Amino acid sequence: ALALAAEPRLIVADEPTTALDVSVQAQIIGLLKRLCRERGAAVVLITHDMGVIAETCDRVAVMYAGRVAEIGPVDAVIHRSAHPYSAGLMASIPDIDGSNERLHQIDGSMPRLNAIPSGCAYHPRCAHAMPRCTQQRPELQAVGQGLAACWLIDAATPAPGLWVGHQVRAEGVGPQGRALADAPPAQAISHPDSRASVAGLQLSTPLVQVHDLARHFDVSAPWLNRVLERQPRQWLHAVDGVDFAIPRGQTMALVGESGCGKSTVARLLVGLYQPTRGQVLFDGQDAHASFAGRDALALRRRIQMIFQDPYASLNPRWTVGDVVAEPLLEHGLSGSRAEAQDAVVGLLQSVGLGAADLGKYPHQFSGGQRQRISIARALATAPEFLVCDEPTSALDVSVQAQVLNLMGDLQRARGLTYLFISHNLAVVRHVSDQVGVMYLGRLVEVAPTRRLFEQPRHPYTRMLIDAIPRMRDHGRERTPVQGEVPNPLQPPTGCSFHPRCPLADARCRSERPALQAIDGAQVACHAVQEGRSA
Repeated sequence: ALALAAEPRLIVADEPTTALDVSVQAQIIGLLKRLCRERGAAVVLITHDMGVIAETCDRVAVMYAGRVAEIGPVDAVIHRSAHPYSAGLMASIPDIDGSNERLHQIDGSMPRLNAIPSGCAYHPRCAHAMPRCTQQRPELQAVGQGLAACWLIDAATPAPGLWVGHQVRAEGVGPQGRALADAPPAQAISHPDSRASVAGLQLSTPLVQVHDLARHFDVSAPWLNRVLERQPRQWLHAVDGVDFAIPRGQTMALVGESGCGKSTVARLLVGLYQPTRGQVLFDGQDAHASFAGRDALALRRRIQMIFQDPYASLNPRWTVGDVVAEPLLEHGLSGSRAEAQDAVVGLLQSVGLGAADLGKYPHQFSGGQRQRISIARALATAPEFLVCDEPTSALDVSVQAQVLNLMGDLQRARGLTYLFISHNLAVVRHVSDQVGVMYLGRLVEVAPTRRLFEQPRHPYTRMLIDAIPRMRDHGRERTPVQGEVPNPLQPPTGCSFHPRCPLADARCRSERPALQAIDGAQVACHAVQEGRSA
């Protein structure tokens, strides 16, 4: 609102939708498009989200190491990339309508701006690099409908598989991507619905069971104010009666708009909050009773958390070696610092780092590398259950692909169980076996991933999925999101979604629906239960 107050002719929007849920994202993008249409304003949109670019922009520039690598019409750059880096980026993005095969990833990381390689800055990561690429810096030149800075354009015939958008071949991504593409089928990620076992564990066995879990926060004014103003206590029902189970070796995702209670559930599961009521069973034992008793340390070894912001969750005054070694020493898993250091080297190697990184500090790493350090620290105690709270929200798509592939590899190798929280529904579809949709502290739908995305039942789930920006639909008008999330201090009576629901009737406004099994899913909706949702 502040930026728009002077009715500018040019609006520079720097990551305006990062870490936002799809409904708020849709509102912001709709506003920007309306300003362009009604006021003739121009918008420079800076974002990692290619779906937003496809929906909003006319032209797109792809930058690398301080220079434009490619620029052109959105449709051409997304689907017919002329630069290997652009092609690698597009192939790294999970497709909301695609399969759950392993993501392509661009190996290596962006060079520091004070140490840019000679020649083409991308050549150390490019599988198509020629001797000329290491010596001469290419300038932008015409190709198709746009411009690209790549010596391959001068070749009589371009490298095979370079300009094929989403279907970019592994040789256009990098050596590790090429090796993974050639790996035997047993290493590929099948669709979650078809998984039968992970590391020999039976997937039907619940590792985590949550029953009627609730957390209420006292947000009342101070006692004297309440007495003088005759105010009652106020309670915020952040989580209010949640039930779900996560089988061993599987991933459950939680989605929903900001403030719906996802992160509160995560903190309840790892013991950072005490529940107001309800129970969390971990491997058949009451987790919160264990957290409060003698078994607390043993249980924390088995349950770890990856936080949303890796920089904020890593001590900036500690070296990486100290950060990763702390849980080993705290839990008595290493007899000495020398032994702990050897274990830390192995942990760092398991996440794609190495012994050379032991003495470095968190600020010396990229965002993706810091998240890898967070994962290494979480894995130090050999946990069985990882709670991942928006682990990729602040990462660009190439680093996101590296982290998601790493998490998938570790799950298969170690039989890990994940709770994965994210606003990015394309990522959720890629990584999860089942999905829970939350609204104002309650689950409104729980279903296997494929079923939920292909046959959403609850009106709120449909609204979220309709609001997803899709790369394939350039210029598509996104379905507008109806209404706003109600004030959680004064939630609506009956079904909390009824003020925004097109199917609401008198029963919805007076009676709160319970989760019921319907066609392989659990849905809390009177309209669905009565057959009015078709």
